Parts: sequence; structure tokens; C-alpha cells
Amino acid sequence: MDVDQSDIDQRIDKRDVTLFVFKKDTSDTIHYISLTLRSGETFIFPLVWMVFGSKTSLDCDLIVLISLEFVELKPRPDICNKMCEILDGLVGPIVGTTKEINSSVGYWHDGQIRWAQKGSDLGEVNNGIMATFNNHLDLQILSSCPLTVRLERDVWYKIQTTIRDILCKMNKSRYRNDSILMIHRLLVSIFNIPEIMKLPRNEKKSYVCPLLQGIFIQPVIRDELSKILPMHKEILCAITATADIKRKRLKPIDEILLFMEKQRPIDAIVMSILADNSNDGTYVLRILSALDNVKTVIPAEQYERLRKILLDLMQSGVIRLNRVIRIVRHIQSLGVRIDCLRLLNMGDIEYILHPNGLATRYKEMAFKLAQAWALMDGIELYDKDEIAEKYPELGVFLWRKDPTQDNLHILTAFIRRFLDRVESYPGFSRSLCEDHRNLK
Repeated sequence: MDVDQSDIDQRIDKRDVTLFVFKKDTSDTIHYISLTLRSGETFIFPLVWMVFGSKTSLDCDLIVLISLEFVELKPRPDICNKMCEILDGLVGPIVGTTKEINSSVGYWHDGQIRWAQKGSDLGEVNNGIMATFNNHLDLQILSSCPLTVRLERDVWYKIQTTIRDILCKMNKSRYRNDSILMIHRLLVSIFNIPEIMKLPRNEKKSYVCPLLQGIFIQPVIRDELSKILPMHKEILCAITATADIKRKRLKPIDEILLFMEKQRPIDAIVMSILADNSNDGTYVLRILSALDNVKTVIPAEQYERLRKILLDLMQSGVIRLNRVIRIVRHIQSLGVRIDCLRLLNMGDIEYILHPNGLATRYKEMAFKLAQAWALMDGIELYDKDEIAEKYPELGVFLWRKDPTQDNLHILTAFIRRFLDRVESYPGFSRSLCEDHRNLK
């Protein structure tokens, strides 16, 4: 199909992707997508979509039909993500909504979804669209849902992805007041999880070391900061990544590994490491403050670069809740993830997020928990109104209201009852993992 450049509604270039929407002629009611990859391959196909999701959704979830030829290329996830970023900004007026667009791409044929970019379970994507298509008839380009085949759901896959996703949502979290006592209790409990206790020494060390080795600054950065902040040279030397400092840091970690093997208490060693780590964090904060004080007398680029390095050190080096969970959740064993999630009390946790982002995070958590629980009872839920009716204790989160401490404790109790239900569900094993679905 030849494309007249004057017919282009909007063209957006991103690295590796050029995409634009156009009409063949001004009288045509159908829009087309032209997609060109960095390789030079070009695909042109009609803009066909399905809107799905809850009736009262604050955004507009839709899936755009792409060609089979494009699917057969096995496009990289980042290519699809860039396509969706472009579509998010283009298709709102065409669909007929002012809501924020949350687009995805997929391919359907013979009444069912055959491939979808978002949603790792095709059954959930397919059945969810079938269940909610009629919620948005005024926005649909198709007069009826083209999906007619209900797909079988993998219950254990839903359970495992729900638990993993809740842990993933802790990436911007920390304990209120950054309590060392709470982190200490969490770490000691994690180190006593049976699967972690039984790991071979080297494998066990691969988890324990990243958790505990703390803050290290590179010598070249130390030297640069020492010239700018000579009064803090001693502090900078104390946290510089020299062989001697690393050896001192690793020694108590080796003691923990030895004590774990001998099943001896590790509480005191862990507390000592946390105290030293907290001091290192305080040192970095003092250096940051001193750097801010000399901001006007050093080059702006140097200031920004050094400040980012120090902030990254705080993020990656100080032992906080989000860092602990991020490392532990990489162990795919279901038993480890269940035990880790059981140790968390939502009332003790705060998120470093904009209020809108926080409300969305709680909503997604509650939505997935309810879906997984209902699926264990043979029920598929895809509308938050239905979920709120079945699980009213989750309503405050589903409606994105500000939760009270009581609400958060109720959510914690719901999660723990959910985990009890998982452990009694037929086929449960602590050794179950997601490898068979190629998830990381």
C-alpha cells in the first residue's frame, strides 16, 4: 500500500521503531498503522482494537491487533513497549476517549488470542477480554467481541505470578523510620527459611553477600571528592572499596555462613553488620550535605554526577526493605517466596511513591490477590466491581482510596489467609517454581 505523506495524522520516531497512523483517503473511516523497524522491514495493517477491563476503570485498557507476519518475527519486548508508548499518545481521539490510554498489542484468530505482548498467561488475557468487552461497547470498533473460545486457566501459574508480583511491588518500599530492629528481624527470619538454610555454601553466599556487604565507594571517586571536601577525607577513606575494607566486611558474613551451617544463632552478627551499614549510610548523607554546600564553586556537571553517584550508593548499599526483598525474590522456589511474604506487615511499610502511584500499586495488589483466590475456587473475576462485591475488605484498595492503618492490617491478614489457602491447594509443593513458563 502506498502512503501519501500528507495523509499522516501523526508520526513518531523512537529508537528502532517508526510508527504512524493514517487514512487511505479523507472519506475513509478506517485508520491504518505503518510500522517500520530499524532493520527496514515495514508492516502496514488496519488499526483494529478491543477495549476491556472494569466498567469504572480510570484508564482505558485496549489491545491493538497486529499482523501475523509481525508476530512471526518474534519481536523483542522493548520493540513492543515502544510501539505501545507511541500508540498511547495517538489512539485516544480515534477510540473516542479522554481517559489515559494503556495499550498493548496482540494477535487473535479463529475466536481466540494467539499471541499477546502483555500478560504472560494467554488464558487470562483471552478470557478477561471476553468477560469485559461489553463494558465498553461505546468505544469498540468491532460490533461484537471476536473472541468466542474460552481458554483453560493455569491456576498454579496465577498463584505464583501473584506472589511474585506482590513482592515486586516492594521495589519502592521501606520500613517506616527505617528501623534497624525491623530489618534485623526480617533478615534473621529469612536466613532461617529452610530452603536457604539448605543451600550449598557457595550458593548461599551468593544471596547473603549482596544482602549484607553494604556501601563501597570507588577510589577514583574518593580522590575526586577528597579534593572538593578535604575535611571529609577520613570518612571517604573509611568507605572506599579497598581490599582491606572488603576483607573486613566479608569476615562477619563468612561467620554468618559458618553459624548457619552449625545452626547457631546469628542475631548478634547480623545486628553488628546493620549498625555498621547504618553508620556508612550516615557518612554518605554527610558527604552529600557537604557537596550541596559547595555546589556553587564547582562545575555544575561535576556536582550533578557526584551527587548521582552518592544517591545511587545510598540506594544500592544501605540495607533496606526493598533491597532485601529484591534479592530474596530472585529465588524462584515458591516456599521461599511464601515465607518472605508472610514476614511482611503492610502496616509497617511505606512507599516512596506519588500518591497516585501508591493508590495504583495497592489496587493492582488487591486485584491480583482476589483473582488468584477466586481462581482456586474455580471462579474467574475480571471486573473490580465484582471483586469488591465478593471481597469487600479489599474495596478501599480497589477504589484507590487512602488506606488507614486498620485497612493495611486487614490487607496483611488477607494476604496471610491467601497463603494458607495456597498451601492447602491440591498440588502444592514448596519446590514449585516458574521455570516452565520462562519467567525471571
